[in-house]
Amino acid sequence: MTRGEIKSALGLECLPEDVFDGFETSEENYSSDMFFISDLYARYVSELISLPGEVNKAYTDFLERVRENGALSRYLYHLYRVYTLGGGWPSDEIPVPCESAAGENPRMLNFALLTSMIPSLSAWFSERGIPYKYFKSTMESVNFQLEICKRNTGAWGIHHVNWCTTYFRGGIFAVGRFAVRLKKYGGIIGAALKSRKSRDTVVLYSAGYDVRRDGHINGTNGVFEDGTVRTVLEESAEGISGHPTGGGKVGREKQFFPFNEYEKIFSPGDEYIEVHIPSGPSLTHDLVVSSLKEAYAFFAEYFAARPKAYVCTSWLLDELLEKNLPDTSNILAFQRLFRLIPYETAGGGVYYFLFGGDRERPETWEVRTSFQKRMKEYLQSGGIAHENCGILFPHQL
Repeated sequence: MTRGEIKSALGLECLPEDVFDGFETSEENYSSDMFFISDLYARYVSELISLPGEVNKAYTDFLERVRENGALSRYLYHLYRVYTLGGGWPSDEIPVPCESAAGENPRMLNFALLTSMIPSLSAWFSERGIPYKYFKSTMESVNFQLEICKRNTGAWGIHHVNWCTTYFRGGIFAVGRFAVRLKKYGGIIGAALKSRKSRDTVVLYSAGYDVRRDGHINGTNGVFEDGTVRTVLEESAEGISGHPTGGGKVGREKQFFPFNEYEKIFSPGDEYIEVHIPSGPSLTHDLVVSSLKEAYAFFAEYFAARPKAYVCTSWLLDELLEKNLPDTSNILAFQRLFRLIPYETAGGGVYYFLFGGDRERPETWEVRTSFQKRMKEYLQSGGIAHENCGILFPHQL
């Protein structure tokens, strides 16, 4: 088949041309006998990821369509050759076929493609000596991504392929309650200091950001104002000057911290543990702390790393959530572990993750819990939502 015939058959007429780069080579090597579309492999994937029945049916139904549809099979093989075997991709997201060709869950194409990486990932875990339980938990955490796709598109599959690739290429791991990955820092935190006399910490914002009177970065939630203060970060042999941050706000006054009283414990370029919060058990204090400690031990043992901080960015770290949660809330207890640091954001996380609906169409928001109900009333009455960054240091655990 030609690329034009495949595009027409799958409803991909507007497909970016670079998606089919190398298609002729794919066609020359095409085989409909792809291991990852077989019933046997599908059963393995379903058991490994612990797919719920409804999701498993969507998955196996899609694979049956692939086996029956030559155009769909060839498109998937081409993606497999370029994306899985080649290790790259020419565009941000993978265009999916129309429902008439792929069925009612067209983004299952993405799931089928990504799960073709499982054998190489399994071998990689074994080579590093990482216990099977972490491989299993990491694969099971993919269910959260399937749920997000269902809530936000109405169909099962994978919505954001580039992000989910980290699960299948050894970039992110499910350890305890969290999904975590090891990174070098390059964000909004300019420096973190610890008092030499106590365990107290100070976190200074990076230079060059305009701070509003409410302590948020100008442009947050689309709000701009005059009279902002621009952050600075100045270091000398004697100490460091900057704008302390915490509680979801940045201080507008520059302060000086002498090195004879403070030591620097975190800077851009340092390794840290990036923490993500998939759906799962409640964020009880003991579970959170034990999971964070386990993540540190995980990277120390299997990657010879000594991360200097935990960093999490989430709508769950919005300091304004306290308006709609009791003081005993596990979410608020989770927030209190971290120093909350604002950044410029549209505040869309609450709509995507809490409500699973369109920000501009409240009728699409999921409202099943009392928290969802309170948040919906709060937002519709003019309340605002942020995402914040949170930083926590190992010595604080």
